[in-house]
Amino acid sequence: MIARSLVDSQTLREIIKTLLCPLIGILHTSSTIHSLLAFCPEVAVTVSGLIASFLIGLVYLGPLEAIVMYSKILFAQRRELDGLDRRF
Repeated sequence: MIARSLVDSQTLREIIKTLLCPLIGILHTSSTIHSLLAFCPEVAVTVSGLIASFLIGLVYLGPLEAIVMYSKILFAQRRELDGLDRRF
């Protein structure tokens, strides 16, 4: 079903490609770090896993978190302004 949608829709294919490119870069970076630390496999797995997790969260969850935080700030400012208007 999903594969058929990707075959049929150029736009959807480009969106998925755009979403996956950062992930491929992150996994490549993590793999490089693992190779650099190969002399100590436990450290290599731990460090590369932590870095991959951090970067995936930063790239995919960071923008969503920024939107939520910005919305909260705007909501608080609007509520504060509404409260000031009611006092006068």
